[in-house]
Formats: sequence, structure tokens, C-alpha cells
Amino acid sequence: MSRLAGRRVAITGAASGIGLETARLFAAEGARVALLDRDSEANAAAAGAIQGAIALDVDVTDETRIGEAMWEASRRFDGLDGLVVSAGIDMMASVGEMSLADWRRLMSINVDGAFLACRAALPALKASGKASIVLVSSGAGLRPLARRTAYCASKAALVMLGKTLAIEAAPQVRVNSVCPGAVDTPLFRWGLGQGEPTHQMDTIRQRYVLERIAEPVEIANAILFLTSHESSYVTGSALAVDAGRSFH
Repeated sequence: MSRLAGRRVAITGAASGIGLETARLFAAEGARVALLDRDSEANAAAAGAIQGAIALDVDVTDETRIGEAMWEASRRFDGLDGLVVSAGIDMMASVGEMSLADWRRLMSINVDGAFLACRAALPALKASGKASIVLVSSGAGLRPLARRTAYCASKAALVMLGKTLAIEAAPQVRVNSVCPGAVDTPLFRWGLGQGEPTHQMDTIRQRYVLERIAEPVEIANAILFLTSHESSYVTGSALAVDAGRSFH
């Protein structure tokens, strides 16, 4: 049986990386997916390659537009059963190096964007009665990394957002977070060019018990579990999918 047969799911940051892999996997498991992303060209291409998917152009920091997009997804699918919040950016800078403008930009996308997406989708999710939200946090939200102050703070905020919202949205909606380690995505490769060059990959791998970088589908599989009925008794959790870094 398809694990998400009949489910209707909106995914932010769906045009690349973990969001895109999640959209592909969910569709393969029987879900109808709405891809929300600010990169209209990549988003349209991604949706065009996924049967039954729709593309909605949205900047998650735009309160009006995110509300319109969630309403449109709900209208097109006649409801919503799931939300995956995957939109986010990274920043390589210590506190002394970053400007207030950079701090606010990262927080507006990673934290404000998650809040706005959850708030906009919540009425439709509650109406479903057996819905789920998965926030893509990070292992950096559980165990910090140097020169990633804003990023780590934002991802830790997502963990607590998920825990608090799990209380507020119950019993109709379950809310959980996934906390990935290093994943081979465009965002990760961008980070390599910002101070962790390729020749340091061995050092990066040594942070992890399994001594390797994850593939996006490995994180998508964890999101699938938290979205499916297999996790029907799981809410308010922060699932580390980080090859052991958070305890190593």
C-alpha cells in the first residue's frame, strides 16, 4: 500500500534539496503535493516532473502571499492533510562578523517563514482532523557549530516552535521536527564555498559517527515517517537524523 494514499501536502522550499526530494517521495507514496518556492522557474520544473503536483510561487516571508498560497493549495486539493516546512537559508559568520540586517534576513526566512506557513495552513489542517506538520530543523539546532550563530539559533527555534505548536494544535494536528546533519544539497555545497572547502570534507565527515554525508532522500524518508500514519502516536518530537553528531 502507498503510505500517503489520498493525503494532500504542502511543502515549502520545494524546488530543491530536501524539499524537492520530499515532494518526489510523497508523490511516489500516493500524496498530492503543492510545491511552494520563491524560485518560480525551478519550482515549475519540479512540479512538472511530479505527477499531480502544483507549483505555487511564494516568498515565505511575505505574510499575504503565504496565506494566499496555502488557501490556493487547500482549494485545489479540497483540503490539506500535511505541511512540510523546508524553506531556509544558511550563514557562515560569527556574532562579531554579522550585521543586524544579515541576522534579521536569516531569521525572517528560517523562523518567521516557518511561523507564517504553519499559521496559514493550520485552519485547513485542523479541518482534516488527522493532519501533520513537519519542520525541517537541523542537527545544528541540537548541537552548535562555530561561525553559525544565526543558523543554529534559528534551527533551535524551530525545534521549540514544533514542540509548542504540538500542544496548541492537538489533537487534530501532530507537529514534529527533523534535525538533519550534513546533507548533500545545494545549500550544503554553498556552505563549502563559504569557509569549508572540499579538501576539508574528511574533517566534516569525522563529526559524524557514520562518517559520511547524507543523501536528501534519507531525510525525506524520516519526514515521510513523521507524516504517515505509522507515526500516529508521535508529536512534539525532534528527530535527529544526523549520523550521530548530536551525541557523538
